[in-house]
Amino acid sequence: MTTAVDDPMRVVEDELDAEYAGVGWWGSLYRAPGRRRWYRLIPVKEVSGEQRADLLAWQTRPRRPDLVPVVREERGEQRQFGDRWFQIVSYETDADRSLDDALEDPEPAYRLACVAAALRAFPGWRDGIGPGVVPLPADVVLAAGHRPLLLPLPAWGPPSLGELFASPERLVHLTPEAARGLPSGGRDPGLYALAVAALRCFESLPYGDPERLLQRTACAEVFGGRRGDGRLPVWMRRVHQVRAAREVLAVFTSRRSGAGPDEPEPGRLADVIDTARHSMDPVTTVRALREAGEPHRALGLAHAALVDRPGYDLLLLAAGIARQNLGEPLEALSLLERAVLADPERAEAYEEQLSIIGGLSMAGRIRPPGAGAGGAGVGDGQDADGSFAERLKAKATAAFERLPPGGRRDHAHEMASCLIGLDDLTAANDFVHQWLHDGPTLMWWRFDLMIDYAETFLGLGLLDAAGQISEQVRAGLKKVRENGQMARDEIHRHGTRLADFDLRLLAAREEDGNGNEDGNGDGDGDEDGETRS
Repeated sequence: MTTAVDDPMRVVEDELDAEYAGVGWWGSLYRAPGRRRWYRLIPVKEVSGEQRADLLAWQTRPRRPDLVPVVREERGEQRQFGDRWFQIVSYETDADRSLDDALEDPEPAYRLACVAAALRAFPGWRDGIGPGVVPLPADVVLAAGHRPLLLPLPAWGPPSLGELFASPERLVHLTPEAARGLPSGGRDPGLYALAVAALRCFESLPYGDPERLLQRTACAEVFGGRRGDGRLPVWMRRVHQVRAAREVLAVFTSRRSGAGPDEPEPGRLADVIDTARHSMDPVTTVRALREAGEPHRALGLAHAALVDRPGYDLLLLAAGIARQNLGEPLEALSLLERAVLADPERAEAYEEQLSIIGGLSMAGRIRPPGAGAGGAGVGDGQDADGSFAERLKAKATAAFERLPPGGRRDHAHEMASCLIGLDDLTAANDFVHQWLHDGPTLMWWRFDLMIDYAETFLGLGLLDAAGQISEQVRAGLKKVRENGQMARDEIHRHGTRLADFDLRLLAAREEDGNGNEDGNGDGDGDEDGETRS
């Protein structure tokens, strides 16, 4: 069993009443946000007298909004922990996490957002410290609102080779020039380190012994050829903006020579990263592909993203693409069923289910085999016993019942269309009669339901009753046209449907021969003039 004395990190944590936070460019970081403190511990042997004077001078420097203040350490600037002496740099901040913590977050967009914010803050850090500042992820804390602040240190350049080898994470943030012992050649080492941090949002840090890592860094191949260690879901890797951002970062970090005139500015890198992270919202990206006229790609990406993120809004969007753009209502219904399971309390999926099933019914595509004038339906050759149609009826009924009361009234026409399409005409007649009434009042202006009502009588062979309803609709349309109570396009839509119905009613009367319904032209009349079956 390892004791605290045997574990140097535990010794430091106990003595400082803080927790280990990661490897900084110099030293190791510990946090104690409850006491508004972060600490940097640098082995004393790594710090010269001149450097110690630099650190003491920082305690009296004017505070800057983008740098965490360096404060005096009450128990001494140098302390012994276990058998080692450390120079302590004490910082005053209540930030409770660092960019290093953010890079371990499971949400890729959040990781990128934090790195983009650090890139935008980098010029201010450089102005406050001077050229050569190199922020490792643990050197950056995230204050309120995830605002990045730097735990500052004088720009001393890289630590000793021994310290680099002791913490290999530092090696992968070295520029290739520094790894080869050469001048930077114009490449900003701090910007390079943040670019490596950005690549860590896409891929895992390379592994291996320090010598191998140093060799990879010197050859500008830290992440080269390591696509198998990606940290993104498969669907994200298919998004153009994500691939483009990764490529920009890879090109910048893989050049063996100095930066030259084409080195990107921190703000430009941040813009590229922000574009990538916004595209990591599957709803945003799928909708953009749809609007760009690529519905097949949009639906394919939606299916891939749904493996990782089966969210309600994405399912609803994918269903809309399947139905409206690709003419695949059954696939849309399948997606809507998943949406219902994802969030049973929202109404949009139920409304879409009713609309699709009602549309299929009006097109005669869900009639059970052998059902009257339905022709060849979806069920033919698939469910000889009509079970497919029955499942759709059950689905429509369940969707209608889950709607709020106001929503049921708005979607009663779709439900009626489903029942009519299934040739369940008696049930449809009763249903429409119920939803055409507000108490004792016949809502004659609900022309969609009125024509549904006429459809049920026509289907039941009650031709005179169907004709009476048709006349009521015609009179109602004339009334709203004259008094301007309904938009012209809506009147035209109802009028066109009524005209189609009248043609079918005329054909049925001609076929009947004498215009009577089973030899009896009388229907049972309600007091409001409406005919009931």
